[in-house]
Amino acid sequence: MFKVLDYTKDDVIAIQVEGNITKADYEKINPLIDKKVNEFGKIKFFILMNNIDAIKPEAMVSDVKMYLNHYAHISKVAVAGDKTWQRIIAGIANPFILGKIKYFPKEDVENALQWIKE
Repeated sequence: MFKVLDYTKDDVIAIQVEGNITKADYEKINPLIDKKVNEFGKIKFFILMNNIDAIKPEAMVSDVKMYLNHYAHISKVAVAGDKTWQRIIAGIANPFILGKIKYFPKEDVENALQWIKE
């Protein structure tokens, strides 16, 4: 499930990811992404990864499509998590955007938010 966080302002989209991730999550967030891209041209993501139970295959496809559709529109992605596989996923996403992706340990959220705002 995706939850839009209060840090979402201007060109930053901040989401918390937890539980089961489905295609419906992307269908809910994509309009916000499109709106921000239309408004600012380039956007930044802050992704707080909590306890993720499962990522449905169709959600993985939606994730890749979102990155490909906005390849040149994403300038930065800060991922905060506490699992090795979350760090790996952040690295795998790197070729799908023109901008930078940086992983932060969950206890370093403040630095992640600072980096995303720079």
